[in-house]
Amino acid sequence: MLCDKGASLLTSLFAVLICFGRAAGDVSWFVHLSDIHTSRYVNLDIRPDLESLAENVLSQVSPALIVSTGDQADSKTKFLRARQQEEEWISYGELHAHLRNATGLGEDEFLDVRGNHDTFDVPIRTGKTDNFHKYASSRRRWGNSRVVVTPLESKLNNDGKDVAECPVGILIGIDFSPEPGLRGPTNFLGWAKESLVAEVSETLAMVSRYNLAQGCSPTMIAYGHYPLGLIAYTERSRWPLGTEARALKRVEHILMDHGVAAFLCGHLHDKFGLRLHKLWSTGTSTMAELETADWKITRRFRIMSVDQGMTSFVDLKYIPSRPGPGFAIEALEETMQVGNHIVLVTSPPSAFYAPLGFNKFDPNTAKGIRALVFGVGTVQGRVTAVAEWSCVGSGRKGSIEMGKSDEGLPLYEAPWDGDTICGGGGAQIQVTVHADGKLDSTSELRLVHKSDAMGPLDYPHSLKERFTLSTKWPDFVGRVFLCLWAFHVFGLLLFPRLLAMKGYFLPPGYIRYGSGDNGKWDCGFVGQGSADIALGVIKPGLIQCLLGAVIYPLRMLCWVSHAKPFWKTQLLYCLYLSVAPLAVIRPMEEHPLGVLFRFGIFSPDPLNGGYTFLHIPDTLMVASMHYFGVVLPSTMWMVWVISSWQSKDCALNSMWRCLSLPQVFSGFVVWFLHIRMVQNLGVWYGAWAVLLSPGLAWFGPMSLIGMWSVRKDLRKLRTE
Repeated sequence: MLCDKGASLLTSLFAVLICFGRAAGDVSWFVHLSDIHTSRYVNLDIRPDLESLAENVLSQVSPALIVSTGDQADSKTKFLRARQQEEEWISYGELHAHLRNATGLGEDEFLDVRGNHDTFDVPIRTGKTDNFHKYASSRRRWGNSRVVVTPLESKLNNDGKDVAECPVGILIGIDFSPEPGLRGPTNFLGWAKESLVAEVSETLAMVSRYNLAQGCSPTMIAYGHYPLGLIAYTERSRWPLGTEARALKRVEHILMDHGVAAFLCGHLHDKFGLRLHKLWSTGTSTMAELETADWKITRRFRIMSVDQGMTSFVDLKYIPSRPGPGFAIEALEETMQVGNHIVLVTSPPSAFYAPLGFNKFDPNTAKGIRALVFGVGTVQGRVTAVAEWSCVGSGRKGSIEMGKSDEGLPLYEAPWDGDTICGGGGAQIQVTVHADGKLDSTSELRLVHKSDAMGPLDYPHSLKERFTLSTKWPDFVGRVFLCLWAFHVFGLLLFPRLLAMKGYFLPPGYIRYGSGDNGKWDCGFVGQGSADIALGVIKPGLIQCLLGAVIYPLRMLCWVSHAKPFWKTQLLYCLYLSVAPLAVIRPMEEHPLGVLFRFGIFSPDPLNGGYTFLHIPDTLMVASMHYFGVVLPSTMWMVWVISSWQSKDCALNSMWRCLSLPQVFSGFVVWFLHIRMVQNLGVWYGAWAVLLSPGLAWFGPMSLIGMWSVRKDLRKLRTE
């Protein structure tokens, strides 16, 4: 039978829509989780806390679906090497079964998708090491597909009465995880190959045709693990040709072309902010990208509703009591208070997140205030909900008691015409819940649109959040590496060498800060002859001090450029790093060695055999972090030390005894970072990555050899 449980879900997209899209209505809701990171070795409270959430909260919320957007398992060894741990996946399978039992959901109503941790060291999708394919709740739905579609049924008509054909919403899952799945850290960005882009486009076109034929207009919501700015558009190519993938249409544009209202994701935890919410627009369609923080550390979860075609959500934090069975819930929105109830206003929607999709209507035409009120604690006495409103500009305000729309659902509503009451201006609304006459919980204080609003308002993000959201990271890391490389080659090597050859900025002597003869603050350089003539002795004053602080490093670089062994070593390293291999690595367990370049990996091809070149910007992230955290600080430290030898006689006998205390301390920090990088390289990719690593691990020893060789020419340099 077409609608038999199991096989029907894999038959065709139309089968999914027909089998599950029978119910209709105008309201439904679901729960969004991300980055659970079930682990054997760290954060062992992840599973019991999530089970506690299911029993205490989700069982009362009774969502139509649960969506978990990636990183279901941590997939790391005790020593943090990326590798699949089947025990973690067994635990995750038991965990999502517990959540489904607590909420009364079926296996196909818990929607999970792969994250980067779920593909660590997974050479072949659906292969023996693909534990997602074995234990995920949606494993049968995914198979080898990259896109799955699930209708969101109405909660009003789930009793089978008065059933229509149209679902309230449609959820589109998109799997951007890489294949083959490499070890971290070269497995951080999502991949969008030409085949995936085509599958997304074809699936959405099919959904649109189906909706048009049925006369339906459900709200479409997409979900995946990676934020859209962290997706690389890439292809594999045979070595040594390795040409970049041709330009592909970005997924966010395809989603907006079909009126998708929101894209839900995770991946970044809370490292770049808690409100990573971006609005995308093409002029005819608007889509909200809504990243949620992780469950692993922050215990975040989201409740999202679809009401009369409009989306609303609330981000929450679960705080379990240890020891003891108690818990608390904290809202991300400061104006929201959670007591024994969670209050989610479903209509009218927030002015920051509406209208979305193709909906270009005035949200106030909903002619009412509606809210979901979920009881999550012990409540005694009568529960009432009151909608409080105030008009922006006029200051007019009022309140109205809300009635429960259906005895079987926690939906409250009250008539309200914001356009008429506020005269076409915007308004603020807040729903308060009282238990036995006492204030118990409140919703957020929500700003709603004025009547002539054409689109969502710009959310007041922090600078860090705005930068994170506006950056296309695969392109950005490439530019960062190029800038760092250019600064090293031209700023630290070639330009100072050119100045030195022209006779400018000769030996730097030493810098002097202190009190001058006249009792005023004095700073300057004590140089040697021609050095003072070229620069001039700096007179007292703040501007001169600042100028000296800028020129002094340049003088050091100019003098060190005469130390040809060190200078040539640095220049050759930069030229090598631009095109040559960084390290020999083992990108996947139980597979042959590969070669890491700054622009990709020459990797074994587990699917077709032989080798293939993977053009991935993850390698640029590794190279850029190494450059910024190790290469540039180490180079500047060595320049500082070598230039100081110019005025110290002890350097002729023992250069290391000439180090000052600041040089010793800063050198310890710099070389500690290098040692840590080498250690991480071994953890990530094995011993070969350390032994055969001319571009990474060898940098420190080669640089120290270059420093030591300067000593042989030190007397000559000092007399030049």
